[in-house]
Amino acid sequence: MITKNLALLLAPKGIRVNSLNPGLVRTEFLTRFGIVGDVLDKIEDSFNIPFERGSSAEEQAKSLVFGQ
Repeated sequence: MITKNLALLLAPKGIRVNSLNPGLVRTEFLTRFGIVGDVLDKIEDSFNIPFERGSSAEEQAKSLVFGQ
C-alpha cells in the first residue's frame, strides 16, 4: 500500500515508485536450516504461489535490473 501511495504522491513530480515483494526465495539459508525436499514443498504449497515454486535470488536480481 505504501508503494501505491508514494507513486500517487510523487507522480506529478515525474518520480516513479516500484517495489519488489519476493515472498519465498530459495536460498542457501533455507538449506542450512534443513528446509529442503518435502518440507520445502509443503511450505511452498502454503504460499499459494502461481508458479508453484519459490523464486531464486538470481530471478529476484534480474527483475530489479529489468526495472532500472
